[in-house]
Amino acid sequence: MTTNLAVAAAIALIFSSSIAIANDIRISQVGDDLDIDIVQDGENNSIRGMGGSTSTASMYGDDSKIDFRQTGDTNTISMYFNNDSGGISTPKAIITQTGDRNSVTSDQHGYGHESTISQNGDDNTAWVETGASNSHIGNQFDVSQQGDNLNAYVEQDGSLNSMITDQYCNNSCVTSDMRIVVSGNSNSVHSVQGRHFNNSTAALITDSNEPGGLDFDLDITGDSNSVKTSQRNHYSYNTHNMDIDITADSNTLFANQAGQGTKSMTLTVTSDGNTMTHTQGGNGTHTSTVSLGGTGPTTMNVNQGGNTGQTYTLSNTCTNANGCTVTVNQQ
Repeated sequence: MTTNLAVAAAIALIFSSSIAIANDIRISQVGDDLDIDIVQDGENNSIRGMGGSTSTASMYGDDSKIDFRQTGDTNTISMYFNNDSGGISTPKAIITQTGDRNSVTSDQHGYGHESTISQNGDDNTAWVETGASNSHIGNQFDVSQQGDNLNAYVEQDGSLNSMITDQYCNNSCVTSDMRIVVSGNSNSVHSVQGRHFNNSTAALITDSNEPGGLDFDLDITGDSNSVKTSQRNHYSYNTHNMDIDITADSNTLFANQAGQGTKSMTLTVTSDGNTMTHTQGGNGTHTSTVSLGGTGPTTMNVNQGGNTGQTYTLSNTCTNANGCTVTVNQQ
């Protein structure tokens, strides 16, 4: 079954005959039993393809669920959806925009992917890709943005990856950036900004006065890695940076940065089976650069805190068959 859908609604305002408002839906759909639910409540909202304002969103897939909801003005959803169930799960793409001038670009290829994207606020941008070909299956991601001027780029090109990204800002938000790229299989990533975890098993905590201004970058190329990260600021200080690079397999990482003042962390991991915890807190200016490699595995704990700036650089190559342990604590 093939269905082509192009809808344009225009309403002339009573108080100005020269002004018109329009909500646009441009979709080309191929496949049986596809469930599409679309709500547009506002002005100048658009659902379209990835080639510009007049392009058509292409949707291919059997037994898939599409749910788009736009509440507010000048919100945009740009979409390509090629995603059969493949007998794995019911694939879905759920996008909710509440506010003005929010933008979502969603590009899905493969089988059995499940995606949920939520934007609540103004001027937020989310670019999400999963699967580079039909051979990629079963990826899941949940992208949440609450606040203003938040940016997220998320990409998964392997199979059976699970990802949660959460950006929160409630106080005169300055741009909060997050970029995550995963190319391997069976990786798990849970990364938040504006909220935080006290440890790897703790519940998510929401700060009551979050100004944003956070940076985050994560690249994972290997398989079966588990990563949990969080960043938050307290008041008017807007710098916190994180850059994490993991290439090998079966690593476990928890990283958290919180407090006022500049915090920066760079972590590079190239070996297998490491267990790592890295936290920076307090109001001091802390910088930490960590590089792990060799034959591992290594158990590493780095904790820097207090109101005085701390600086640390660690490079570890482990050839011990029984593993290595590194502990650093600066207050």
